[in-house]
Amino acid sequence: MLQWLFVLTVGTLVGCAGNPNQLPDNLQTCLPAQDRPSCFYIEASQQEHQKLLIFVHGVFGSVATTWGSPQKPSFWPAMVATDPRFVDYDLYLINYRTPYIGQAPNIHEIASNELGRILSRKIFDRYDEIYIIAHSMGGLIAKSILTQLQGQNVTQLRQIKGVVFLSTPAQGADLAPLVAWFSLNPQLGNMERASLNAYIASLEDQWIQLLENRNKSNAEFPQAYCAYETLRTGAVFVVPRELASSRCDGPFHPMPFNHFGMAEPTRSDDDPYLWVMAKILDAGTSTVIRRRAEKLLQSAEKLMIAGDQIGARQTFNESRALYRSINDRIGLSHVLVGLAQLEQLLGHNDQARNAYMEAQTIVKGEGNRRGEAVVLIGLGNV
Repeated sequence: MLQWLFVLTVGTLVGCAGNPNQLPDNLQTCLPAQDRPSCFYIEASQQEHQKLLIFVHGVFGSVATTWGSPQKPSFWPAMVATDPRFVDYDLYLINYRTPYIGQAPNIHEIASNELGRILSRKIFDRYDEIYIIAHSMGGLIAKSILTQLQGQNVTQLRQIKGVVFLSTPAQGADLAPLVAWFSLNPQLGNMERASLNAYIASLEDQWIQLLENRNKSNAEFPQAYCAYETLRTGAVFVVPRELASSRCDGPFHPMPFNHFGMAEPTRSDDDPYLWVMAKILDAGTSTVIRRRAEKLLQSAEKLMIAGDQIGARQTFNESRALYRSINDRIGLSHVLVGLAQLEQLLGHNDQARNAYMEAQTIVKGEGNRRGEAVVLIGLGNV
């Protein structure tokens, strides 16, 4: 009975291997295989790309089994490779030893080794933006990599813009101690419930501290998003909501899949691919900076209404600098209109006129007729 339960349990965490899709020769440098080391699935020639997406599988999985069948178009990395929104991303597949029965490195050792590989490949020198998709125990490995970076190189940590955790057992997994009874794999012991497991409790504490340090330093990255399974795998929830609970940015997202389905997309316009890849885009530098610039613009407008002209001018200028850094011309035109209104309130009509005219040049160039009307009204008032 116990042997049958072990087979059933590990069977919920793995899939079927297959032959990989063929990508163009100039892009494909890594064929998904269960026993090969971590490598690039897509690596643009002559370093054309400055963005990198990393996949991290879970316990008993591999790059050839976790993300769908490599022989099908629905293999997750293959779907990203053909998604026009991600044409400027390279893809990197983390793969590590995680046998059903037998010795293996623990989670901390895996993370240290994979971080060493990443550093040896000069990935932080090559990519300005790095994103991670992690499934199950892969999320613990990702957290360990990031918390190690927190203590080693915060600049490199900030280059990791976003992490998506899919059914990561942040508080442990109930099945782990049962399967550990049969297996010599120490990764299972690392995933016992946090109330009985000093390792996973400490890792979660370090993760929370990482996000606290990010917020205290007014940094934006890394952004973190979490999703959990709402369907059973066989008769059990492998990682139910309460065990997936962790510190994340935004709501804790339910997914209508079992543990296995959380990492197996079927189409690009449906979950899990739809939600996860939207979060990767949300975590992007331009999106985050734009959100911050919008908040500053709103604050500047409130300060202006409240009569704090000095604070309003400073905040308008901060917002303008951010919009310029991401070449958001429409956002920049909104700031210029706000500055023009401020100059007009102060009786500086020449400065107000100049700001309106600069905004007019932008909105006309962008074909923004509504924006042009707003600017013309402002000019008329001046």
